[in-house]
Amino acid sequence: MEFKCKWASQASAHKPPPEYEMDLLKENIPVEGRKKLYGVDSLSSAWRQLEKMYGDKSLICQKLKSRLKNLKPVSSEPHETIIEINNEIEYLVKRLKDFNAVTLLYFDNEYLNVCYKHLPPIFQHEWDKFDTDVYEHDWMAFMEFMSSNAKSALKKRTLVESLKELSDDSKLKKGAKAIVAAVDTFQSDHYHRNNLVAELSD
Repeated sequence: MEFKCKWASQASAHKPPPEYEMDLLKENIPVEGRKKLYGVDSLSSAWRQLEKMYGDKSLICQKLKSRLKNLKPVSSEPHETIIEINNEIEYLVKRLKDFNAVTLLYFDNEYLNVCYKHLPPIFQHEWDKFDTDVYEHDWMAFMEFMSSNAKSALKKRTLVESLKELSDDSKLKKGAKAIVAAVDTFQSDHYHRNNLVAELSD
């Protein structure tokens, strides 16, 4: 487990007493994990229990698939949606690599189908036309497809932000011109009123 490796690194650096380390471990795991460790006194036993609970490869793979199914992209902009989905795919691949289970993506088409479902219609159409024949597995083709489109989407994000800044600058300039014009109008009216008052006084 990645958590175990990080924990071992921290524990090795600070060398807390076993009893204190056990208390810290219980404080830093989910409630269900703490319940599992109730009455467990040794760290070695505690890690065995946690590995059984959280190290089940098939269970973790199922949870990752469920996470992918329940993905709800935040943005309605197609390019932003592509970035979100690609980030989720990269996370999925990294987690499966930790368990030497990346090949699941090659043979379980449900992963690809779930990703396809989340794609904006325009990108679904692009994937339908994508040439997958040159790839050993459809998932490999899909990874290439997503990587390429994510790069383009990041470029578009930068362009959109730049255009927004230009638009904001333009609005500021227009606002400044309007203020200057209003001031000029006010000063002109004030000048004419003063002249009229002076004429009437004469």
